[in-house]
Amino acid sequence: MACVVVGIVIGAGGAVIIMRKCKPRSDRSNDSDSSPDRGTPENEDVDQGLRVHDQSQRRVPLFTCGTTNNDGMQQMVRVMEQMVRVMKQTVRVLNKLQTELEKQTGDVRQKVENVEKDKKTNKKELESVEAELKEREANFDKPEYLVRRKEELLHTEWKWDEIKRIYDQQQINIDKMMELLVCENVTESLERSATDAGRYTAVTYETET
Repeated sequence: MACVVVGIVIGAGGAVIIMRKCKPRSDRSNDSDSSPDRGTPENEDVDQGLRVHDQSQRRVPLFTCGTTNNDGMQQMVRVMEQMVRVMKQTVRVLNKLQTELEKQTGDVRQKVENVEKDKKTNKKELESVEAELKEREANFDKPEYLVRRKEELLHTEWKWDEIKRIYDQQQINIDKMMELLVCENVTESLERSATDAGRYTAVTYETET
């Protein structure tokens, strides 16, 4: 008894190829006067493959009732080839994103190192000014230029702290994105799916989240 592909059910957990069992034309003509029960296996859709969640699923009709099994498989192959192209393109985009994130990580770390150096230089000068002010105050002398310089250095110290805080937050955000790409194996999972889809014409996909 032949089967034809009538559609694909797509859900949150994967996709299922739907096939219908069909009688040969000779058998159909003999049974023209007596229609079989709708509950018989000949009229039931047979799910081939992965389970589908009850929620968030939809049927995508791909073939008509008059489609032959060979035509249905050819159309299914075209759909699978399109899926492979999309996944390969996604892999290329993710690889490019990972390369860019690695570059940004190096840039941010270099900026943080430069800020740390500037902070140390500023701190040394501030300590020197404060020491001189303390010595002058002991002699009842408090030059105005030293007071202004101390205020400027304190403001600069605050500015460097803010800049470092911004860079640190940038690094945290980059690390989170890198973790999603590397630790969750997103790119590797897509590459495996694309390889499997290209190898088989009828295959069920399931992507872990």
